[in-house]
Amino acid sequence: VPSDGNALLRVTAKRSGYNGPIKLKFANLPQSVTITGDEIPAGATQALVTFAAPGLSPAQSLTTVLGTGTVKDEAITRAALPPESAVTEHQPWLRDEVAVAVANARPVSLAWSPFSAEVKMTLGGGLPAALQVNRAEGTTGAVRLRLLTTQVQPRKKVKVNNREQEVDDVERTIRFEAEPVIPADQSEVAANVLVPADLPRIPYDLAIQADLLAADGKKVVASAVTPARRLVPVPAVSIELASADPIEARAGLGETGTLSGRIHRATGFTLPVTVTLTGLPKGTQPPKVELPGDKSDFVFPVALRYGTPEGALKDVKLVATSLPDPKKPEVVLRSDAVPVAIRVVPGDKPPPEQPRSVFEDQVEFLANLTDGGGQASLIADEKYSGLACVKITPDQRYNAALPGLGVKIREFPAPGEYRYLRFAWKKQGGAAICLQLNHDGKWGPEGDGKPKFRYHAGPAGECYGASVAVAEELPADFTVVTRDLFADFGEFTLTGIALSPVDGEFALFDHIYLGTGSEDFELVKP
Repeated sequence: VPSDGNALLRVTAKRSGYNGPIKLKFANLPQSVTITGDEIPAGATQALVTFAAPGLSPAQSLTTVLGTGTVKDEAITRAALPPESAVTEHQPWLRDEVAVAVANARPVSLAWSPFSAEVKMTLGGGLPAALQVNRAEGTTGAVRLRLLTTQVQPRKKVKVNNREQEVDDVERTIRFEAEPVIPADQSEVAANVLVPADLPRIPYDLAIQADLLAADGKKVVASAVTPARRLVPVPAVSIELASADPIEARAGLGETGTLSGRIHRATGFTLPVTVTLTGLPKGTQPPKVELPGDKSDFVFPVALRYGTPEGALKDVKLVATSLPDPKKPEVVLRSDAVPVAIRVVPGDKPPPEQPRSVFEDQVEFLANLTDGGGQASLIADEKYSGLACVKITPDQRYNAALPGLGVKIREFPAPGEYRYLRFAWKKQGGAAICLQLNHDGKWGPEGDGKPKFRYHAGPAGECYGASVAVAEELPADFTVVTRDLFADFGEFTLTGIALSPVDGEFALFDHIYLGTGSEDFELVKP
């Protein structure tokens, strides 16, 4: 510990089920040596303990470091052990002793200017650090600064020469934006500490080390450290709710309740923010509002899908999110969640929605069936609806990625999503007819017992190894088939279709539609 300076001791705890604070005690320190940061915080595994010796003469002593935690009102104490050495290898009983000495002042010292009340360790933001170095009389040279923290170094896996390796994940590390160096003819620098957006919300100790460099700019002549500062990361944005509880949310059509409030941004945070609700019943499209960087107040209605049971909702929360880098959508800044009381009240049933036409006379649909060994054509003299139907000869015509399709099949469809399929088909000759659905770029089931993603009719049984039977007999005349895709196959993304006569002379397909509910198809009934 340099006289009129500071020294740091890193103490690490190996936890085994205990996650509370650990109080550190140092016995027999030299007189007037002070310590700060003598506790490993709850949830953390390290502490940077600061030793200071203001104006003291050289002195020394042996001390022990004890850590105490409390479990069910019972104190549990463990001794901290320094790293093994040649001495402790042969005299292990000496390993719990730590030598502490007050030494002469160093030729360089470093001061970290105090924070204002507005400066926070903001997740996804920066922590400004104003630093001043003091060189003793006759001391010259540039000073390189290094950040010391109690963050456990995050790691990630990368491929090097087709081999997976584990390396430090720098982008998820508390770090200087750029390594600051104070030139030999200067004494101050303004640095910026970057705080990762996904940093766990526990206390961290931060200190800065100054390395006085020789004339070559590489060799370290002397070092000094600032006292460690204990900081807890805070969200870049917080939410203040203004609406009165509870909100009455309409299940269906009708006037519904609204949520209003304000977001509070950390100093310097000007990114757009999205405010939304979490914990709503499955199938409900969460309401949201996007606030540009210069807006803080929000208000939006809260409505639920028709049929949502009446009564109070549990665990609904308001949360604000922001993307610090649109190129990295996996990195999301989040506010603390604010509980919201919502009571569901009945609403009116919405009218049927216009179903989405996959095929109803579109010539481009035929042109987009680019694969398969059969032939495809439009015929107008025989059809179920519209002006024409599609005629396919064996074996089939298909496209795994029909242009403009790529729609989500969901239990509770949001706008642009669907659940039901309706089509009409007819078969001439043979023993089977099949319609296949490409799910997420794949055909058929992905293992035994998995959804089949195919429908068939006829006595030949299941087609292409696995398909759902809709009729035992072939459809000799146009027959309409309506299927609940979610009930048959679960949630998936429909990307393509295969029209498969399989055998015989030909098959006719017509009137292919997607709907949110089976009643939607009444709007296109021929």
